Amino acid sequence: MNTPNFFIVGAAKAGTTSLYNYLLNHPEVYLSPIKEPNYFNTELKFKDCRKEVQKKINLNKKYFSREKLKKKHIACLDNLEDYLKLFREVTSEKVIAEASTSYLASVNAAKEIYKFNSKAKILIVLREPVSRTISHYNMDLDTGKNTGHMLDDIKNDFNSTKKGYFVSNMYVELSLYYNQVKRYLDVFPKEQILVLRFEDLIKDRLNVLSKLCDFLNIDFYKLPNIDKKVFNKTTVPKFGIVRRLMWLNNILPKSIKSQLLFMKTIFFTTYKKEETPKRTIDFLKSLLDLDFERTNNLLDNHFNTEL
Repeated sequence: MNTPNFFIVGAAKAGTTSLYNYLLNHPEVYLSPIKEPNYFNTELKFKDCRKEVQKKINLNKKYFSREKLKKKHIACLDNLEDYLKLFREVTSEKVIAEASTSYLASVNAAKEIYKFNSKAKILIVLREPVSRTISHYNMDLDTGKNTGHMLDDIKNDFNSTKKGYFVSNMYVELSLYYNQVKRYLDVFPKEQILVLRFEDLIKDRLNVLSKLCDFLNIDFYKLPNIDKKVFNKTTVPKFGIVRRLMWLNNILPKSIKSQLLFMKTIFFTTYKKEETPKRTIDFLKSLLDLDFERTNNLLDNHFNTEL
């Protein structure tokens, strides 16, 4: 049976979509048509997710009836039979993969993946935690989920009594890497785990992709898409009125959304970390710095080394 043997487990907003797309169509790699099926995150329950998330991750009942499975970014599968159907089109590929970013935050996913395939290879991509948090926040701002008052929104989310992936936003929690990474190191042999840095992917993409191909034992020179540097880039509204209208994104039909995509080039811009107020940076650092230092020690000073 063709079952996954490679998992890109996160972190969110740290380049996993780019890596998924770089590997897409490599002749030695089969990637799940649903990038993030979330099957091994057993804490994730569809009924507990926020309503707008349910709409996003809901899978049409006819999805598996198609001869060729349609590409979809994210879903919430809890049935093994359906999960395995994602890989029914595998032919001769040696690497069979999916890329659910919730697996890094999940308490159970590392053990569940190991039970499923103890020989599986694991890719973890980490990003400087303050930058990851800000990028995550701005992704939600892009879709109209926040007020635009970053510090207040992050504090309210952090202090929320309802916690969980797709339940709260977990801006801070998803940037607390130590326990997330340790769960995988506790379960999988070290040689089956590759930890990459988002910053390296941005600065020296080809070197990082070469390292990934070596890890997977596939031919680097057969990689497509390496001319495109960034996928899933975060942008933010240029004007307040645009941000206030972004809630419409959750109710507009897909046909209208696609016709309005060109508007993003006019009304949205790439966000720069330097634009973040110092008090927001200081608040995030007070919550994240110690954990990041512990993570760095856990990874043998991985983040102190230069390219």
